[in-house]
Amino acid sequence: MSSSSSIQNRVQNKIEALPQTTTQLRKLTLIYDDDKELFSLESFNFIGEIFQIEVIDLKKQKLSTSDCKTTVVFIILIKDKKNVYEICKKIRKSHSLSVFICVLHPDATEDAQFRQNCFLDDQQVNMVSYDIDSLKTVLKKIKDILSSEGKLFCPYCDAQGFTEDGLWYHSFTYHVNEHNVPVGSKCQLCDYGSNRAPFQVHYRNQHGPCGRGEVEPEKGNGVFGIVVCRRKSDGKFLMVQEFSQTGFWVPGGQLNCGEAICDGAIRETIEEAGIEIELKGILEIIEEEDGWRRVTFYAEPKNEEQKPKTCPDYESTGAVWVHVSELSKLKLRGREPSKFFPHVANGGEIKPLVLPKKYNWKDVEFLSTP
Repeated sequence: MSSSSSIQNRVQNKIEALPQTTTQLRKLTLIYDDDKELFSLESFNFIGEIFQIEVIDLKKQKLSTSDCKTTVVFIILIKDKKNVYEICKKIRKSHSLSVFICVLHPDATEDAQFRQNCFLDDQQVNMVSYDIDSLKTVLKKIKDILSSEGKLFCPYCDAQGFTEDGLWYHSFTYHVNEHNVPVGSKCQLCDYGSNRAPFQVHYRNQHGPCGRGEVEPEKGNGVFGIVVCRRKSDGKFLMVQEFSQTGFWVPGGQLNCGEAICDGAIRETIEEAGIEIELKGILEIIEEEDGWRRVTFYAEPKNEEQKPKTCPDYESTGAVWVHVSELSKLKLRGREPSKFFPHVANGGEIKPLVLPKKYNWKDVEFLSTP
């Protein structure tokens, strides 16, 4: 394995080898402190085509945030978790919320408490991952966002100059885990105003790709499918880190119009957690008098090697595998994990994947028609 100084030199050589125009790009700072590479250098080659790269080796120099004033993206590549927290706190104290912080760590999708701590108010990390493809996706999106030239501003970080689409992507990429802010007296693009309605919900469903009909806006139909997904090899359960610091929960959500319940549960798990699943049975069915209905499924991943989602977007901050013993250390959005995880772990009953006849739901299919 190469030393961190070797990374510094080879990254710099890579930058100098690129066309001159790339050195005029926005600045990305990679903070590193390990003697062994967590990733091969080749994994980061693409960054030089998107950002101007600066590498800080903490074993050779102290982090001076005053020297990073022009940095728009920080990547933290540090194994010691306490050091990760301290570095993120230091960066966030000196930089506004318009600066993107990504932590790359091997436990990104295996240690829920680590993820939870990274997103606390004093760290306010934007992304926790260990997947280069996800990092590449987000950095390209950030480049497009920063290239936006418009008249809109972000109510979270006060960054300005966004187009309609620029603000649409910026708010979810940068601020999906921020506490909700209201739309205010008036939306920047329409006459809608509310001191209670969340800005991101309104803006996502009424403007940008949703406003043009390119992305399906959320529509309530009162039918939900949620999923308790267990990895058989180690007994861990799949959990989603929900928006606005509301906590961890099971993947799932409301059905789209005309969608079968099973299909909706599978789709929501992919969108929120990035995992393809196989439904195995039913844990609970709830039906309220007002028509509200919810099916809780038991499922297993189709491929245990598939990486959970780590790209922040409107659906979630990311996903993680959690052991039932860890639940007491986590902020939970609802009681369902505490109810169903021990039940499944202890061999509790899982009913067949069939909607009982007593539920005469003629307005929605349970299984999709072949």
